[in-house]
Amino acid sequence: MHAKNRLTCTMDERTMYVIVRALTKMDATVKKIVEKYQDIQRQIRVLTREAESIKQTLALIGYRPEYLANLFGDGILNEDEKYAETLPFKHSSLVDACKQVLKDHPLNWLSKTQVEYLVTMGGYEFATENSKNSVDVTLRRLGSDGLCQVENNPQGNKYKWTNKPEDKIVKTE
Repeated sequence: MHAKNRLTCTMDERTMYVIVRALTKMDATVKKIVEKYQDIQRQIRVLTREAESIKQTLALIGYRPEYLANLFGDGILNEDEKYAETLPFKHSSLVDACKQVLKDHPLNWLSKTQVEYLVTMGGYEFATENSKNSVDVTLRRLGSDGLCQVENNPQGNKYKWTNKPEDKIVKTE
């Protein structure tokens, strides 16, 4: 037998076996991680298609304003998606939520149904069973206070922010 020199490193079969076994385990772990990632990506694609279908349905039945359609698919969030992500109306009054929705859409006429949808997407929790009526009353009040324009339609009124500074409006109560 030859004497071992403890200052130098020599590899024997057992050391090589341990290294190969560790690499094999590492590959199995990495494979599991990659498979999990692929599964998540599949789920994202399925959920994205489902969300798009729901958004189209909401637009077709008049809840989601049609101009919110992101024709370019560039990943930019629409206003309703931003509301859903940030929930800006979670702790606000219905009046403030309706005002903010109208301010956020200054170029567009919105129906009470669309305002109700956007306020709900923003996290407002209605205390009443008839949320559409609550939004309608609020929007009519904002119109009578001069805070929004009202367009009378046979299909239902449309509302648009007046772009007037609120501090110059005299409210009658």
